[in-house]
Amino acid sequence: MVFESGMGFSSAAWGRVLPAVSRVARTICYDRAGIGESEADAAPRTLDRLADDLGALLAPERRPLILVGHSWGGPIVRTLAARRVLDVRALVLVDQTDEHIDSYFTPALAEQMAARPARFSSLSARASIALLRRRALRAQPAAVKAQLRRDLAALEHTMAPELGHFLPSLSALREDPAHAEALHGIGASVITGTRAGVGERGRRREINRAHAATARQLGGRLVPARRSGHNVPFDQPELIVTEIRRVLAEAGPSAVG
Repeated sequence: MVFESGMGFSSAAWGRVLPAVSRVARTICYDRAGIGESEADAAPRTLDRLADDLGALLAPERRPLILVGHSWGGPIVRTLAARRVLDVRALVLVDQTDEHIDSYFTPALAEQMAARPARFSSLSARASIALLRRRALRAQPAAVKAQLRRDLAALEHTMAPELGHFLPSLSALREDPAHAEALHGIGASVITGTRAGVGERGRRREINRAHAATARQLGGRLVPARRSGHNVPFDQPELIVTEIRRVLAEAGPSAVG
């Protein structure tokens, strides 16, 4: 089992998922360049570059792989899996960033992101991070709480290199007709949070529809997270663990060890 975190977060984001999964499968969880314990990367942090890094990490691995990606981690694991260079048996996409979300590609959003990069100093942004902090730290193992606090304090810095390539990278994925075909035969579970979070009230239903479209396109399974919004690893980690156990059982004994 290989875990890819969302934008700006280190491997600590999986603190309530990894202990349960590691009892039934070998787990690999790492920090992307510039996040957590990893040094920064001078190259542009495009989606292809992020997939390159994950591919380099996993290149020595000869066992079957199941890739789990939250948020921006979803496109990263899909991009790598579509290259067919590793023995990827299944994908678990946890409220992934989805190219079927049409509102991401409006001229207004592109202009907004180009003119005003992410800033976390406004009152609304600070309130959002305070709420996220309460959820993120709740019931976490002591060993990861300190790292999660550092992640939250550094979000503006750690997100910026990847956020700058967010729209071009996602647009390229959206316009690639071969992407879904390349994933044919790889099992997929798409977990989608059904509760609207801060700033999502006008978009959460669209996100759910996009996740349903991706599940159909990949011939996969749609799994609603009814007590969660975007941050399912913090709000419903047990749901992720249950789905991973189901995927492992379907993958067969060769994927368990």
